[in-house]
Amino acid sequence: MQEVLALLLDVRKAYDSVNRSFLYATLVRLGFPPHYVPAVCVLHEGTNVTFLSNGSRSRRIRVTSGIRQECPLAPLLFLFVLEALYRRIHHSDGIRGIILRSGQKTITLKGAGFADDTACYVRTAAEVQELMAITRFYAQGSGLTLNEAKTVILTLNVDWKRELVQMPTRLTLQDEDTTDRYLGTQVGRRCNMDQVWKLAQQQLRVRLRLALHKTMTVDQRDRLASAIIIPKLMFIGRHAWPSSAMVVSMQRFIYNFVWHGQFTDGRVLGRPWLRKDVVAL
Repeated sequence: MQEVLALLLDVRKAYDSVNRSFLYATLVRLGFPPHYVPAVCVLHEGTNVTFLSNGSRSRRIRVTSGIRQECPLAPLLFLFVLEALYRRIHHSDGIRGIILRSGQKTITLKGAGFADDTACYVRTAAEVQELMAITRFYAQGSGLTLNEAKTVILTLNVDWKRELVQMPTRLTLQDEDTTDRYLGTQVGRRCNMDQVWKLAQQQLRVRLRLALHKTMTVDQRDRLASAIIIPKLMFIGRHAWPSSAMVVSMQRFIYNFVWHGQFTDGRVLGRPWLRKDVVAL
């Protein structure tokens, strides 16, 4: 990992920008049945939209690009479009990627993605140039344009000297003390785990703001905690292991939210409306 850069790619208007002809050609290339591709065409061709402006509905506007929003097939179709990019990167001799070894096998990882979040791994600035050339060529056919100004580049070696990494124009290396969001969690060269968890607390306060202002029962707040708080904490915990003090703090947050309707780890005056021994019955 001494000479590895990770590029977190940012795609402009991902779903809305897909070239439909490219999508259909990709499905054919991937070997989908002859009757399947025309069915996908029927779902997308001839679509139109209207929008509201000052309370009035606009005329119908024909939609000629993009994947249909809220369609159950949309996520899969988008992944098929991205598969063309992943294969192009994987077969590029100008990108070495990183070597992952286990007891049984060794693989070379050049890129990985989830939905429209894509991470690519290179070793030199020249490989960054090669990657940018691939994404620009890919954009000409797919319609998916990379937002280079928002693309994040970070080093996997925390001891790398910033001045030794010369990035192409419009691309900048992530500052040592900053973090960026990727796949729902914070990533950076020197990621402070306590800061990650404090940020999670702030985000939960925003999501629970309405609930904190409404008169809700303990049972309702318990369901909210199970649906919103716990899943977020479990997800972050997979990537940023909390300290013992942070675990205690989050336990207090959950307890105070459920029993007192306050999302805080401080002491809350007053008693919950049911005692613990009564609830245990």
